[in-house]
Amino acid sequence: MSLAQATSRVDSGLAADQQVFWAACDCGAIAEEARRRLDLGPLAAVAFGRTMAGAAMLLRLSSKRTRRLEVVVEGDGPLKRVRVEVDRDGAVRGLVANKHVAIEGPELRVGPAIGEGHLRVIREEDNGRVYESRVLLQSGEIGVDLAHYLSQSEQRSSAVLVGVLANQDGIASAGGLLIEALPGCSAEVISELERRTIGLGSVSRALAREGLGGILEEVMGHFDPVSLSTNSLEYRCRCGRDKLASRLATLDEAEIEELTSGGTGPIDAECAYCGEIYSFQRDELVSQRPADGEVS
Repeated sequence: MSLAQATSRVDSGLAADQQVFWAACDCGAIAEEARRRLDLGPLAAVAFGRTMAGAAMLLRLSSKRTRRLEVVVEGDGPLKRVRVEVDRDGAVRGLVANKHVAIEGPELRVGPAIGEGHLRVIREEDNGRVYESRVLLQSGEIGVDLAHYLSQSEQRSSAVLVGVLANQDGIASAGGLLIEALPGCSAEVISELERRTIGLGSVSRALAREGLGGILEEVMGHFDPVSLSTNSLEYRCRCGRDKLASRLATLDEAEIEELTSGGTGPIDAECAYCGEIYSFQRDELVSQRPADGEVS
């Protein structure tokens, strides 16, 4: 199901005579859509948007056989867990375990709210096989942690910038820039890219100011970037009424009686990934149960 016509995009390509791979993401529209649909507080919305940008760009680095990629950030801080998945068709969805975390001070600092923990990257291939890698969090601010993951798990030398700009009305901009130095990349190119990424400052403010094209020109323009792929992104969930009904049908009689107020009321089930609410009657759930002796 589509949550709205809120679309964004991720671009990727090469630069500096194929010495550098880059990916850039603008996902402000769907970050705002997720904030409203999932009822995310300011800090949760920022953490979600950063993770979403990172996941979308990581997928551009993956094998063509990868059909779905998921980034999970888990820590002992009050946010607990941020989970975002993106697939080859550009469908994005996710959740934050603790949607409303109190903010201390004027800055939305994600790191302390995540705390100490792990970053996991899960890939599902066309053949159905699933591969998972895990690294310790370095800062909890997401960008540094993604670069650490690429270095430790994939031996890729990269810089990952992700950011979300929030205002009193919601999300003003969200996205990121990933730059990978390919084998044989010269020290001069690496040094100049470092200088330009530092000069960019806040990637979310740069996005709000000049858009994705402006960021690419500012950082990569000197290196003759060539775009190889542009994909639209859309917040789209894989939930459905039939899927939720089959899960609820596994409840025993006592649980159904309790949830339906003695069998007279409906059960309202909310999808954690998109906020959609599905309503079911007791008889509807009972009818989906396998008969005695059947194996579900």
